Amino acid sequence: ELNATQLLLETITGRATTNLAMVELASGDPRVAVALVDEARSMARRANDPVNEEDALGQLSLAWAALGDAGRALATADSALSVARGHGMREKQASDLLVLATLYALTGEADRAIQHYEASRVLYDSLELSTEAATVLRHEALLRASRGAYTQASRVVERALTQHRASDARLETFYDLLALADIDVQAGNLVLASRAVAEAERTAADFGGPNVRASLALARARVHDARHESAGVLAELGAAEADLAVADAESRLDAFWLRMRAHAALGQIDAAVAAARRT
Repeated sequence: ELNATQLLLETITGRATTNLAMVELASGDPRVAVALVDEARSMARRANDPVNEEDALGQLSLAWAALGDAGRALATADSALSVARGHGMREKQASDLLVLATLYALTGEADRAIQHYEASRVLYDSLELSTEAATVLRHEALLRASRGAYTQASRVVERALTQHRASDARLETFYDLLALADIDVQAGNLVLASRAVAEAERTAADFGGPNVRASLALARARVHDARHESAGVLAELGAAEADLAVADAESRLDAFWLRMRAHAALGQIDAAVAAARRT
C-alpha cells in the first residue's frame, strides 16, 4: 500500500505521463503513445486517481484509433466512460460519449453513432455547457449529411453556428462554417459552399495557424473539385503544402485523394499514380 508521499508522487508522475502521451499522439508515433498511456493508467490505478485513469483511457482510445484498431479503440473508450460514470464525472461522460459516437461513425455504425451524439449533447445541455453541446450538434449533422440528409444537416449546423456565435466561440464558428460548406458541396450547392468558405476565412483572419490554413485550403479545393476545376484544386493544395504536411492524417489523406483526381482529370497519369501511391 502506498503512503501519502508515494501517492502524491504517483499521481503527479501519472498525469505527466498522460500529458506526454497526448503530445506523442498529436505529433509522434501512436505506438509510443500507447506505451506511455498504459504506464499512466497503471500509475493512476495504484494512486487511486480516477481522473487520470479516465484521461489515460481516453488517450489510449485515440491512440488505438490512430493505429487503425477500431475494436480496441471502442473498448477503451467504453472503459473510460465506465470510469467517468462510476465516479460521477458528468462532463467527462459527455466527452467520452462524443468519442464513442465518432468511433462508431468511423466504423460505419451510423445509428449507434447518432444515439451517442444525442446522449452526449443532452448531457452537455444539462451541465449548461452550450458551446460543447453545439459542437456535438455539428458532428451529428455531418454524419447525417453523409447519409444524404443535406437539408436536415444544414439546419442542424445553423443551430450550432447560432449558439457558437452567441458564445463568441470563434474557432467553433469557423468549423461550423466549414461544415456548412462541406454539406453544400455534397448537396451540389456550390455558390452557398463558396460563401461559407469565404465567411470562414474572414472568421479565422485573427487566429490562423497551420491547421486552420490547411482546413481552409481543403475546403476551397473541394469546391474546385466539385466544379471540375482540376487546376484550381492543385493550386490550392500546392499553396498549402507546408500546412498540410503537419495536418492530421485524415486531412492529409483528403489532400492526396483530391490531388490524385485532379491529376487524373488533367491527363497527368504519372502524377496521379504517384499521388495514389502516397495514400
